[in-house]
Amino acid sequence: MVSDGWTNKVNDAKEGVKIDSKTSVNGFNEMRAFGEVPFAPMLVFKALCNPQYTETYDKSIAESRLLRKICANTYSSYDKTKPEFMIAARDFVTVVHNELRPDGSILFLFFSDDSIENEVPAGKPVRAKVFIAGHLLEPVPGEPNKTNMSMTYEFDFGGSLIKSVIAASNTEAGYLIVALRKTLEKYCKDHKISQ
Repeated sequence: MVSDGWTNKVNDAKEGVKIDSKTSVNGFNEMRAFGEVPFAPMLVFKALCNPQYTETYDKSIAESRLLRKICANTYSSYDKTKPEFMIAARDFVTVVHNELRPDGSILFLFFSDDSIENEVPAGKPVRAKVFIAGHLLEPVPGEPNKTNMSMTYEFDFGGSLIKSVIAASNTEAGYLIVALRKTLEKYCKDHKISQ
């Protein structure tokens, strides 16, 4: 047991990732993960916010796009997963909000909101609900080209998925931190950025 109901599921020293899970107050599996990314927080943020790169670090995503700007630092977005084995594709329409904080950290949140659901009408994929998901990108003191990354996900995947499948999917999602490291190498190469 970690604390507040969290249970440690992965402590991967080789990949530098720690993943915890718990059952949320909504009754769904919630995941949180922690790891270091060897790139500056602003670079990590830019790669995370660019739908062109989403599929390079999250292999479950078939489509990712921003829909419209709602207000400063806030957008609506659409993501659709690939079907896997006998699990149907899911899609999400979310509000995406980001914030640069005074300490240099960057908060990147997304969540479902009924007011934007019709921006992409529900169709063949099962419409999922995002209670809360997000990334906190914190500068590493004295290391300008490193980021301490924390992430959390709590979804209602809809349909009739068994809890163990959802828990396994959420644990796997914690490894996005590892995949993001390679995506950032590509992002820097594509944009001719050296650090």
